[in-house]
Amino acid sequence: MTISLNTFFSSLPNEVKAECLKPLEPKNLAIAALVSRSWKELVENPSVWKGLFHRHWKKISYSEKTKFGNNWKSIFKKRYEISKKVQHNKRELLKDAYTHTTYKLPEFVPTETYDLKVGKKFVFAKITQGSAQIYHLGKNTVQLAFNNKDDETSLLVHCYDEHIMQLTREGHLYRWNVMEKRASQPIACLKDFDEAYFDQNFLLLILPQRKKFRIVNVETGATCYESLSLSSSIQTLIYRNNQAFIQCLDGSFYFFNHDLEDGLSQSPPFTKLEGDISFSLADHLVRFDKKRVIALSEDGVRRDCKVWSASTGKIIFAGQLQPIYLDKVFGSERKIITASEYNGELLAIGFNSGCIILYNPDTGLGAVENNCAESAVRLLFLEKEHFVAVPEVFGTLTLVNTSVQSKTFGSVYPNRPENFPDFAFNLAGAYYDERKIAICTKDGWLDIWDFAKKTSPHLIT
Repeated sequence: MTISLNTFFSSLPNEVKAECLKPLEPKNLAIAALVSRSWKELVENPSVWKGLFHRHWKKISYSEKTKFGNNWKSIFKKRYEISKKVQHNKRELLKDAYTHTTYKLPEFVPTETYDLKVGKKFVFAKITQGSAQIYHLGKNTVQLAFNNKDDETSLLVHCYDEHIMQLTREGHLYRWNVMEKRASQPIACLKDFDEAYFDQNFLLLILPQRKKFRIVNVETGATCYESLSLSSSIQTLIYRNNQAFIQCLDGSFYFFNHDLEDGLSQSPPFTKLEGDISFSLADHLVRFDKKRVIALSEDGVRRDCKVWSASTGKIIFAGQLQPIYLDKVFGSERKIITASEYNGELLAIGFNSGCIILYNPDTGLGAVENNCAESAVRLLFLEKEHFVAVPEVFGTLTLVNTSVQSKTFGSVYPNRPENFPDFAFNLAGAYYDERKIAICTKDGWLDIWDFAKKTSPHLIT
């Protein structure tokens, strides 16, 4: 096939030719550029693309104004400036931001709880509710110091403030420093309880008939609070930060707020929560503080959620969390909510697909979303300015900021010996505080990123 250029169009002035080409779509303009060198020069003329650009600009303006409001231009400008700065400094900043040390934990038993505590000189890995392993970390050494994985008499084991606490099935309560040997004598012998929960330096015991509970100070073994009798037996109790979410057999719900600032001797109030819940409760999908009590359904498609005022018990929000932008693309993959976290302002939920969405708990509207992994999110750590999502299988750990206007992020990677066969690691546990992130995998490798200072990556086996 040949193309004849001896046409009426070829004899037209270039200005007229350009006007004729303007209505073409981008793909047709690109094809026209292949016909001849003179046509290529015409297509590259800015005036040809000007009208096309204006039409496209109007569509973008309308779309972004709908999403971000009238100030969308300033938002995009700020986002561009921040992203440019991050891209310019990203390698240098992340490289100089932390100390990365990797340990191979000897005789490691994969945990079932994802519960990990990492201090300056120790690692506490909870295997089950009653069993754990404790490792002592040296400058270039790691040593297994405690392992009760075969102890059938242990009911609960807990680590807080560099101390280990253990409750046996007979009610013997032990407490000892994590760097010392296990205490030989119990602090107290606790009798007549049906269920028990550790939190910080306290032990909550649900008493027989399950209508009352008692709180014990683990340091002394003394009772510091005993509740009044509830109208119905306790079915579910979730205890964190000296607060508890309680579901009774008659379908009623209570919030128990134990304020340490008011003194442990004072009777903290119970708040009865309005209404009921149409979905089953899961420990990892119930969040609360002094302001709100939040319960989520595991159904990632419906996303049923109920939010109460912690002080009055009145319902703030009841319904389904609203879909967000990327749900149009990934909504069918987000079938199960596998993790949640709440920082007093935002509610973060993680899905089986590896996606994260941050919601306003008072309205159920989505604020920020990010696709952090390709496997289910197991743990979430949510701060005021950023969040970290830890997936079930990972090769990269991503820190994402919570800003609606500008989503920036940084990544850290596990450290392994040369020629290590796999870089998709199965999660066994994770730990996070203001200056440190630690990830332990089921094959016994522990990576610690300490953001207080910078040294070269260090591998200890």
